[in-house]
Amino acid sequence: MARILCCGLVALCSFACSRTGLETAARSDGGGVDAGPTDASRPDAGRPDAGPRDSGVPCARDAELRFETSTPNTVVLVLDGSSSMLARFGALTRWDAVRTALTGPDGAVRTLDDRVPFAAVRYSGTIECPGLETVEARLDSADTIDALLATFVGGSTPTAETLAAVRADVDALTDGFDGGVAFVLATDGEPVPCDGRPTDDSVRAAVVEQVAGAFDDGISTFVLSVGADLSEAHLQDLANAGAGVRRGEPDVPAWRADDPTALTELLAVAIDAAIACTTQLPWEVADGCDAAVELDGEPLECRGADGFRVEGARLLFSGAACEAWEAGATARIRAPCE
Repeated sequence: MARILCCGLVALCSFACSRTGLETAARSDGGGVDAGPTDASRPDAGRPDAGPRDSGVPCARDAELRFETSTPNTVVLVLDGSSSMLARFGALTRWDAVRTALTGPDGAVRTLDDRVPFAAVRYSGTIECPGLETVEARLDSADTIDALLATFVGGSTPTAETLAAVRADVDALTDGFDGGVAFVLATDGEPVPCDGRPTDDSVRAAVVEQVAGAFDDGISTFVLSVGADLSEAHLQDLANAGAGVRRGEPDVPAWRADDPTALTELLAVAIDAAIACTTQLPWEVADGCDAAVELDGEPLECRGADGFRVEGARLLFSGAACEAWEAGATARIRAPCE
């Protein structure tokens, strides 16, 4: 399926990456040796270390990346439709504030949907738990998602069960779009399991486990608390799990909106991060911190608060690095051959 933002990654790597739409020029360095374009007819074509490693020369791969020509992630909006979302939130209800922030005249979806594919899931728990209503990913999705948000069901907040169901159905939801997938989760309260147990640490842990599992699936999750009912500790745990943060590493931003204006701003920030902070690489890196990454020639710290992390074939920027990447900085990554 064609993309308005096709990925024109200028890469010095070892093979063409047609799955992500990346255009590549082959390079596998061993002491400065240029391997030249990969010949698809060769038996070893596609091997990043063909030649240099076989000759005993250390092998490394380089790729140069630019945000403005990269394939956007498909963004799946996971939206809490529980009864508490009808609570007043300034002049609006929380639910109406979310709808306005996403699909209003200046909403984040409406301003980006010509270039970014969006899917949406409204969830709650009533007789059916989780009760899900979905819109599959598409371009120009604002009107369809707005129609979904125009109705409201209410009920409880089965966040863990919802995320499990969304993960299981993500291929259908994303409808075959190229590039990566990111979740944006907007919820206003503590999770309530479908079995009716009271919310406790085990219930919260089940949600964190689902977010961490999504990250392991290759899906980053960006979480926004609508109001102050979600505990700060749980919100931070979710934010960290969504970015693959390990114990002892710096926290990533945990977003909480206390009024409609802040909600509009932070939902836009979360969606921007979902689109911008993760990009696909033309090859995998077994140990992420074996890679060296620069933005406009400035080295970044691996797993730093304003640095990068590499998970398989994903490059993730954090903090100021994400902002610089989205603003047009050129990234360069160098990693050893596998």
